[in-house]
Amino acid sequence: MTLRAKWRRTEAYLRAALAALDLPDHDRQQIEEFLDHNELGVAFEWLVSLLAEAHASLPTEVHSNLAAAASEMGLEDNPDWRALQPAPT
Repeated sequence: MTLRAKWRRTEAYLRAALAALDLPDHDRQQIEEFLDHNELGVAFEWLVSLLAEAHASLPTEVHSNLAAAASEMGLEDNPDWRALQPAPT
């Protein structure tokens, strides 16, 4: 797999997670701006930081997409990411 293909896949995970969340417009726009400029790691860190600060319990789909993005980028040890949990089913 090419690096460009990996970036596209990671971006898709992040955009899918973002689309499923109810965030304030200014936060959503900031994250989209990072994604539009291929700043995938910054977008991930910004998003999980917002969610961790809100003590969010993530829908399974969102958690799965963020987990896949974290794995793709090697960010599984991000402290905000580790603090997030999927919502009970």
